[in-house]
Amino acid sequence: MARINASYPEDVQIRKELNIGHDINVPIEFSITSKGNGGFSLPGLFLVRLYDQHDDGSYFKSGLLRNELIDLDGDGYNELLFWGIAVKTGDESEKTLGETPVVAILKYDIKSKAFKVVKKSDEIDIYTE
Repeated sequence: MARINASYPEDVQIRKELNIGHDINVPIEFSITSKGNGGFSLPGLFLVRLYDQHDDGSYFKSGLLRNELIDLDGDGYNELLFWGIAVKTGDESEKTLGETPVVAILKYDIKSKAFKVVKKSDEIDIYTE
């Protein structure tokens, strides 16, 4: 997978195809807003927020969650794995209240041609269509 990294400018949109396995390519779109948030649009999921530099009570350390396509369950199809650290801050200050490891696993369902959430930390927002 061509990885998305934190060096992209704000208000950018990147379109790519992910090879899930067995010659199945899935279109994705990555975008970052001027407010410092961003994520993937995937079939079946409106947005998976994996970029957060906007301190509104929490943000992701280094801005971007790490991401990888990997066959976690050995079925020959790749899942999308996201992981990193969420930094909790106070609502009225920039004081750090703590850090929490976060993870999300998304699996492409061949029959519905859409991604499904297998596992997700509360700090990672995933919106469905």
